[in-house]
Amino acid sequence: MDESGTTDAPQALALHVLQSLVLHSPLSPFLRPHLTSLTSTCLHAFASLSWAIRNAALQLFGSLVSSLVGQKKVRDDTSALNSLTTPEFVSRHPSLVQLLLSALSGDSECHTEGAAECRSTLTLMKLSHWPRNTIESLFLSEAPIRMDLLEICSDAILYEIKDCHCASWLLKCESCFWHHLEESILTPKAMAAILQFLTVIMEKVESAGSSIPTQGLAVLLSCMKGLQGSSATYAALVLLAHLMRHPANITEDILAAFAGVLSQHSHPTSSEDHRLAASVALKVAIKPIFTCHHQVSLTVRKQLVMSTVALLQDEDSLIRDTATGIVVALVTPSGAIQEHTPHSQPNPHPNLALFEFFRQLAFEAGVYVVSCKVFKLLCEVFGVSPELAYLLVWSEKGYGTVDEMG
Repeated sequence: MDESGTTDAPQALALHVLQSLVLHSPLSPFLRPHLTSLTSTCLHAFASLSWAIRNAALQLFGSLVSSLVGQKKVRDDTSALNSLTTPEFVSRHPSLVQLLLSALSGDSECHTEGAAECRSTLTLMKLSHWPRNTIESLFLSEAPIRMDLLEICSDAILYEIKDCHCASWLLKCESCFWHHLEESILTPKAMAAILQFLTVIMEKVESAGSSIPTQGLAVLLSCMKGLQGSSATYAALVLLAHLMRHPANITEDILAAFAGVLSQHSHPTSSEDHRLAASVALKVAIKPIFTCHHQVSLTVRKQLVMSTVALLQDEDSLIRDTATGIVVALVTPSGAIQEHTPHSQPNPHPNLALFEFFRQLAFEAGVYVVSCKVFKLLCEVFGVSPELAYLLVWSEKGYGTVDEMG
């Protein structure tokens, strides 16, 4: 049987022949004894895997309707003259009524396992209009969270979090979501949703993220390494970037793991989603790491700088433009609020952002490290500037000033 519907199967041709006979006026007075069998044929054909057969059955049934319920008598569709009562229909087609009742009460031949639960989906979609206490009862408790509820209602929960201005309620949400993050039954989609909830809370509440459960942090690191899918990796990178503003919770090992993943994801051979995630995460984390984490190793600093340079030189224009936000975040004074208005100043060109990035590093001479290869590339593009003369560069021989490196 042709399931693609590209050719007419014999059954489809037979249904088209029956339709032609039904539409033949001289035969119409003799159709009534056969209406039940013709309708039964249509019902069985509706369950066919072939589109051609289903389509032919639909056309045949359309031809039978006028014989089943009668012709339209007046133009007004709401007129009682055009209506057919149930007793009249039953008296005309008693066997057809039994056929329809048995079809409605029986199981579908194409029934899919779990399809019966779909009836609850429409009800769950109303969650976006439910009050906040209903969301609390479903998701903000110590009981294990239902994955189907979370996946269906994630957009509604995210909207509620973004719309909320009550810090205490958001902190309550944060505590519950960290608790749910430790559950081993989470699906990758549910994991990514919870990580996104926590990220939005971190963006809205300054004190959020100050107390992180150890197990939750371990789950976050596993997601960041790609063990829960690309969506969870993206969300975990950005969330951990926000957590960098609390140095007390970030150990040197965590910082090294974060920088290592950023270095891996910013590489040109990485996927576009991973490179974009690295760019967004660096934009959030680079300022806190360079200003608040005073015991950061030179290896970590080098990885962050090299990742930024790689993203600013990415072949994808979207990623390059996103990476310019890293430089803007680094040079923006602490405490300044960046407002995104129609008249706000756009981010600089990636090449200018690259120059500004090294210029900013030069002002902090002796603190930041770049490779000699990157420094020579910069000199070839822009020439040697006074600021670069103080930039500390890295080579296999150690560290030295520009003059010492020649």
